[in-house]
Amino acid sequence: MATWAVWHSQRGVVWNHIAIDYIIVGFCVWRMTRQRRPLVYVCEKGIVIRRRPSSLWERIDMLWNGDHYYNFIPYAQIIGFTANWEEIHMVTESGGILIVMVDLQFVTYKDKLKLLSVIDERSHTAM
Repeated sequence: MATWAVWHSQRGVVWNHIAIDYIIVGFCVWRMTRQRRPLVYVCEKGIVIRRRPSSLWERIDMLWNGDHYYNFIPYAQIIGFTANWEEIHMVTESGGILIVMVDLQFVTYKDKLKLLSVIDERSHTAM
C-alpha cells in the first residue's frame, strides 16, 4: 500500500489524490497497530473475552472504543465453545443460556487447548 502511495505521489498527480493516498496509508498503518489486541484475558475467577461486534456501527465504534467490547465470564458459568470457535455458551444467573459471539477461530490449536484446560481446571475448583 505504501509503495502504491509513493508511486502515485511521484507521478505528479493532483494534490487531492496525494492526500487521499496518504490518508489511506495512514489508516492502514493505524489498523495494523491495533491488530495485536488480546482476545482473551485469563483471570482468577473467570475470563475476560472480547465479543464480536453485532453491527457495522459497533465495528466502527470498536476502532476507537475497543475496550468496551470485553465481557467478564465466570468459569462456573461457561458451558463451552462451538466447534468453529465463533461462539461461547454460558449459563446465566437466572438459569438461561447466553450465547456470546467471539472471534477465536484463528487462535492456534495449542492456545485453544490451553484455554480449555484452564477453564476446565478452574470451573471445577470454583464449585
